[in-house]
Amino acid sequence: SVKDAILKERYKSLEPISLLPDVISYEKQKLKKATSMIRAGGTSLPILNYKKSFTSDAIKSLLESCNI
Repeated sequence: SVKDAILKERYKSLEPISLLPDVISYEKQKLKKATSMIRAGGTSLPILNYKKSFTSDAIKSLLESCNI
């Protein structure tokens, strides 16, 4: 019935998500790289080295206020 189909769809969305170990390790590597880049100094971010924009000003302001 339609009611059973709707309930089945709702319960399907509650099932846990499983990720492959390769995906997890790749994302961890990206996170480590981003963290080390920020710790090395905010000025090493490529967007901050080029033309002045709203985004670069916002990032510089955040870096200064957070003392990163």
